[in-house]
This record gives sequence, C-alpha cells and structure tokens, in this order.
Amino acid sequence: MSVVPSDVQRGSHVTVVAACAVLAAWSATAMVASLLARSIGTRVEPSLRLVAALALSGVGVLGWDGGCARWERLPGLVVAGVGTGIGNAALGALAVTAVPPDGSALGSGATNAARYLGAGGGVALSLALLATGPTAGAGWRHAVVASATLCGLGAAAVGLCTARGADAPGRARGDRIGGPFRA
Repeated sequence: MSVVPSDVQRGSHVTVVAACAVLAAWSATAMVASLLARSIGTRVEPSLRLVAALALSGVGVLGWDGGCARWERLPGLVVAGVGTGIGNAALGALAVTAVPPDGSALGSGATNAARYLGAGGGVALSLALLATGPTAGAGWRHAVVASATLCGLGAAAVGLCTARGADAPGRARGDRIGGPFRA
C-alpha cells in the first residue's frame, strides 16, 4: 500500500495529496470492514475469516493492474480494503486464541512482529519489482502479480494449518490454527 500513492503520482502526474486520496479509499474501507467484522462474531471462525480476507486482498490487488490512472485502481482498493479490515480483526482474535490463556501477550506480540516484518518486506519487494520492468507499467504488473500470489499462498497456508489444527483431539474444525503455539 505504501507504494500505491507514489506510483499513482508518477503515472498520473498529480499532486501527492491527490495520489494519497486514492489510497484513502483503501484505508476507509479497511476501517469500516474492521468495525463491521465484529458483527460476524462467532458465526465464522477467525481462521476462516483470515482465509477469506487474504483471498479478498489478493483479488483486490489484481484489480490494481489497470494502469496508472488514479481512479482505475479504486475498485481493487475497495476490495483489498474489505480484505484488510476483515483480516486485521481476525488476526487480533487469532493472536489470543491460538495460544494458552497465559500466553496471550506472546500471541499478540508475535502477530505484531509478523505484521511489521511482512509490511517491511512487502514494501521492499514491491519497490524491487517496480524496477524490474522495461517500463513503469511492466514493473507494476510484476509487483501486482507477486502480491496477489503471496495473498493466495497465505490463504492456502492458513487453510491448511486450520485443517491440521482441527485434527487435534478435542478441537472443532477451525477452532484454532495449528502450529507451534497450540495448547
């Protein structure tokens, strides 16, 4: 997301404020989706919400490959914003339910560390891929495809870990993600 405004500014020759206004669509949608995710509550397990969020984010990212015009990216940013909002809400729930009750601080800290590492790595990867194409548009397509692929792989990994966690004795399907912090 950090790369979107600079690419829009460069491609559309607009001011920084106008380029950032495009990104505001993602930010606002993510905030609203995060607040509304509480209404989903216990009807859908957090791990399944995370799978859906990653899938939505990947689909939204693919919508950005329409060129550098400011508003061509709006539908993709809105879809990715819904995925981000649902994903952020699900991560908070998973951070405390995937560890024993006395380890909720560990779960929360591990989640935040992973998010920051992912964000830093994502920006670095996006910038590196932007430089790979013979034109700015070609590099942008490389970054879009890589981002969407990583979202898809993340959704598959969470889905597989969820299925593996359901195999544990006494666990309902989707109850917790399997992994090193399982109780």
